[in-house]
Amino acid sequence: MILLRVESPRDSGGGISSVWLGDSDSLNWRYRLRYFIQVQLPSASSAAFLAVGLFSLFVWFRLRAETEYLLFFCISVASFLRTLHFYVGEDKLAISDAWFTWVTINSLYWMLLTTHLFLNYLHRRPLIWLTPTVSGITLGIGVLTLPVFAEFFNAYALSPLVYVALLLMGSLVGGIGFYQSHQAHSRDGTLLSTWALAGMVLGGYDWLLQNNYVGIESIYLGPFSNIVAFLLFMHIIFRRYVAANAEVKQVNASLQLRLQEREDELLKSHQRLREVAHRQTLSDERQRLTQDMHDGMGSSLLSALLAVERGQIDAAVVAEVLKDCIDDLKLAIDSMEPVQADLLLLLATLRFRLGPRLESAGIVLRWEIEDVPPLDWIDPRNALHILRILQEAFTNIIKHTHATEIRVITAVEHDCVLVRIIDNGAGFSVAQGANKPGKGLGNQIRRAESIGAEVRWISSDAGTNLTLYLPIKRLGIA
Repeated sequence: MILLRVESPRDSGGGISSVWLGDSDSLNWRYRLRYFIQVQLPSASSAAFLAVGLFSLFVWFRLRAETEYLLFFCISVASFLRTLHFYVGEDKLAISDAWFTWVTINSLYWMLLTTHLFLNYLHRRPLIWLTPTVSGITLGIGVLTLPVFAEFFNAYALSPLVYVALLLMGSLVGGIGFYQSHQAHSRDGTLLSTWALAGMVLGGYDWLLQNNYVGIESIYLGPFSNIVAFLLFMHIIFRRYVAANAEVKQVNASLQLRLQEREDELLKSHQRLREVAHRQTLSDERQRLTQDMHDGMGSSLLSALLAVERGQIDAAVVAEVLKDCIDDLKLAIDSMEPVQADLLLLLATLRFRLGPRLESAGIVLRWEIEDVPPLDWIDPRNALHILRILQEAFTNIIKHTHATEIRVITAVEHDCVLVRIIDNGAGFSVAQGANKPGKGLGNQIRRAESIGAEVRWISSDAGTNLTLYLPIKRLGIA
């Protein structure tokens, strides 16, 4: 006599399959194969599904706008809970059989609801009435099968009807999802909805097996439906991840192209601005040279021309005028040389130009120069003003003082650089010279004021001392 004891919840039903007799070697492989197919494989696949779902959840924490990662996690949890009853129960559970039954039944509805939401996300054509309907049925089944209502609704007695309702609702969700995905040309939605319909067929087979309408020697196919669903969801997530990466690369390439276009535009704009600035600089320099030549060399030549035409000038005076004009021209050219804020270089240029005239006039030049700070504000225009002021001083000495010696001295006093030109010739009245019309002291004063400088004279019978005060830092001077 063989006595069998089968533990099962009350009113759940059960059955006994065929009895196999034989030695261990001939029977163990059958047991191990069935145990692997019906227990180990569902356990491993559901654990893998849940692990990937947890990873997807962490991804969603960083990318809240990507809802598919959250839905994938929810489906993995529902699938894990659904497959628990295939491999747990050998040891006492942490919860009662009634609550475990409730989780087993309702996890199917949770999977169906999340699959429906995932399909809506894929085809982007949700029906207004379908989501509330599926959510309402899922909630209603969850409430009716709660263990607290066991006195009114027996979960085991209701389970066949619950599964029939699930098959009908799943077929509806799968069919509508397939149609909407096909209309939206969503390859992923079509693939998932097709498998959802196939899963309903496998679920129908499991329902027949559970209710003993097919031989109990068969195996449940639901776990394999979850395995294929897991692979499908992984495929969809992977495809969307690859597509997102490709889109990011395309956007980056587009941004790089636009950035390059903007850089090219900025470069062209910068080149145009440089050309405009260059033309403006040339125009300003041309205007400055024209004005200087008009005020200096042009005025001298015109005066000489008028005097010659009237017979009021001899050859020696004409030669002197021409020499002055040549000196003016040389100074205008020298002012265009880069002096890099170096006043001493500017003075050396003046010495080189006026040296032959001083020597021919019998005047000894004593050069008493010391280092001075750089004057950052010296540009060609200001350099020409400085040269003209000093040239006028030398010209006055040569023409009017009968000096035999000129000393050129530089010094620093407070915030100014001083340039002194001292001669030992006959003095003059500074007041009369400043008020005298023409290009004398008044012209020197005007040139000094235009560059923010100051020029002073001290004159006596022993000679004249001209001091040019040049500011080291010049502010507010145009």
